[in-house]
Amino acid sequence: KQEKYLRVFEGTKYPYDYRLILEIAKNRNSRDNRLVEFACESLRYFRAMAIRQFAIDKLNKTNNPADYLPLLVANYKKGDWKLLRTIAAKYRDKRIIHSLVCGYIDIYKVNKTKECKKPLEILYEKLTCGPHRLEILEILYSNGVLSRKILKEMEYDSYEETRELHLKIKAKKFV
Repeated sequence: KQEKYLRVFEGTKYPYDYRLILEIAKNRNSRDNRLVEFACESLRYFRAMAIRQFAIDKLNKTNNPADYLPLLVANYKKGDWKLLRTIAAKYRDKRIIHSLVCGYIDIYKVNKTKECKKPLEILYEKLTCGPHRLEILEILYSNGVLSRKILKEMEYDSYEETRELHLKIKAKKFV
């Protein structure tokens, strides 16, 4: 029941104090029990030093960083790109990379910054998922940090929407 209840608050802000959910998030994380994962998703809307500190501690220690990335959506601070870059560089497994990308996209959609460049480029190079690669490119472009190298590659990308984005970007440059 708790898992179902927390899943409701992945898409809408919990209307009461966040501390109860934070205590759930601090429990032992397990694949048999996804309460921690759902609690972290529910905390994405709250800005608080306690949440931020918990996020930084967990992201520095855990082998499941994707579960804790939502904590940084509202608690991202300048310089966090270094931690996110380190996490992105650490993993090679396609499933883990795919699980990380959703959190990174959520973080950088809310926190518009040029700091997104390094972490997102690392994920972009490792990803095989066309829709997520496209989302990364859109964020890089909207933040003004899309590299010329990647822009050239976009023209020949296997994902049609990426090639369409390339055409839109090129058209804007020559207008």
